[in-house]
Amino acid sequence: MRRLHLGVVVLSLTVAGCEQDETRPNFEYAPDMVSSVPFDTFAANPVTVDGKTLLAPVKGTVPRGYQPLHRPRAPRRRHARGGSSRIRTRPLRRSWRGAR
Repeated sequence: MRRLHLGVVVLSLTVAGCEQDETRPNFEYAPDMVSSVPFDTFAANPVTVDGKTLLAPVKGTVPRGYQPLHRPRAPRRRHARGGSSRIRTRPLRRSWRGAR
């Protein structure tokens, strides 16, 4: 029962915190993400080591809309005794009840 009361209190505080007052600005929890400094693509950039704004993509990056080719299937493994990897015998005997 305590959990239910706690849940109701948390839910009511959450709903109360969601009021919309359009005269007040919203709360910014990450102000650096909101007001970032834009750089031109080919302009010099003082932040990077080599001074370039446009950097090469990281190794292994897949372009948007690109569908990589599927790798070919690996050859089937053979058993140590040289036989096929497929099961050729039944793992259960037919002697159990209900078998035909």
